[in-house]
Amino acid sequence: MVAGSDPGVSYKAFQETVGQLENPPAITVLQVAGLGNPNYLVEIEAIAIK
Repeated sequence: MVAGSDPGVSYKAFQETVGQLENPPAITVLQVAGLGNPNYLVEIEAIAIK
């Protein structure tokens, strides 16, 4: 999340998309000063381990 953004807006969009879940997934929000390129709309990096 870029500084100045409201995390509540993103969480509301998530709830509207998937609805109310009995066991929702963990959601991590990180605030950054800016993205690598100002033209990027979203920048995501994740690692999944089973």
